[in-house]
Order: sequence, then C-alpha cells, then structure tokens
Amino acid sequence: MTVPDAYQSLIEDLLTLTRSGKLSWKPGSNKWTFIVSFEKLSVSVADSADEVGVEFQVALINNEGEEIDSFITRRTDRKFGAVQALWEGAKRNALHIDAAIRELATELDQMKDEEEIPFE
Repeated sequence: MTVPDAYQSLIEDLLTLTRSGKLSWKPGSNKWTFIVSFEKLSVSVADSADEVGVEFQVALINNEGEEIDSFITRRTDRKFGAVQALWEGAKRNALHIDAAIRELATELDQMKDEEEIPFE
C-alpha cells in the first residue's frame, strides 16, 4: 500500500518538524518503533519487516493507547522514501544519535590533543 492521500501532508510535516528538531520522538515497544506524542494523539513509525528498511508502518494512537488507524508502505511504493526518512529521523532523535556522535568526536579530539608522555 502506498501512503494514503490523507497522510501525505502529515508525513511531510512530521518529517520537516523532525529534521528541524521541533519534535521529541521516544523509543517504542521494540527497537524498531518510535513514537511522538501530541495533545490528543500519538504517531508511531516502525520498521515492520524482517529485513531492515524494506517496509514501514505508520500508526495513529489515541490517548488510551489504542491504534485507531495505520498503513504500511513498502520499498516499491511511491512515497516510501518520505516514510523511510521519517523513520530514520525519528530513530536519530529518539536515540540521541547526533549527540552521541558529537560526544564521541569530542572525546577523540581530546585524545588526539593529549601529548604522549614517554616512559622513563
């Protein structure tokens, strides 16, 4: 199934706001699912196939935690790239990947700057 018409602008808006850092995604029920919550609804995006990056599911969840609607998009679908980019952005945001990379780079730079002290 391709991205339903009703969801196309929603996916684009979520992707834009995720890229700009205005959304705060959280890890979901497994390591491949990420959730962002709003006042009355939450949205989850999950890699739903056995092979990573082949199929993604987007779901709307109400305040009671019930999935009220969802769709799956596959690699051959027209809007797959936008949903894949959303999942990747949600993952980076929820797991703080960019901050971890910056922290590691800082630590490596500090190690490079340290002078080697020869053994006497």
